[in-house]
Amino acid sequence: MQIRFGSSLAAVDPALGLSVAPRCFGEAEVQITDANAWHAAVAQMGGEEATSPAIQQAITKALAAVFGELVGANGVMKTISDTPALIQRTNEGASRALASWGVAVSIGSLNVNLGDEDMNHIRRLSAEAAAKKRAAHAQLSPGTHVIARWTDGREFGATIRGWNGTYYEIVWDGGTASAFLPKESVRIG
Repeated sequence: MQIRFGSSLAAVDPALGLSVAPRCFGEAEVQITDANAWHAAVAQMGGEEATSPAIQQAITKALAAVFGELVGANGVMKTISDTPALIQRTNEGASRALASWGVAVSIGSLNVNLGDEDMNHIRRLSAEAAAKKRAAHAQLSPGTHVIARWTDGREFGATIRGWNGTYYEIVWDGGTASAFLPKESVRIG
């Protein structure tokens, strides 16, 4: 049985501090895994036609929960661009919710779209975050004292000697050997 579904979602992107409400729609195949349980559910609902809205609701409820979790962990743009993860986890959630009916859900297509207002907010906030990162990076000029994390995870005092566009060259406190470290391993301190 093919089911079409659609809904608005809601989540807060923690990195951007932005509440978004994308629209989603798609199609799912509902597979009967237990004929006896399915027939009992159909009889209880008053016919097969009456099961479609409940199945749609289970899919959109699972999708909303998965979307919120993934946005909280990964941000809205990564979540929207990772449709396979959304589909897989929504299939699992909807199938669990409908297991007592003897059916499993397999989403064949899913589209998640942000409105223009949300996209404009994301672009603005992303640009501001990028500008802050560039400003923080600009503070790490030669002669700046930093805390540098060595490859084993331990941190030591050091001074910036230079930047080659990918790595900082640092000199460890005490004038010992220099090292090249990625920007993620160097912070003001």
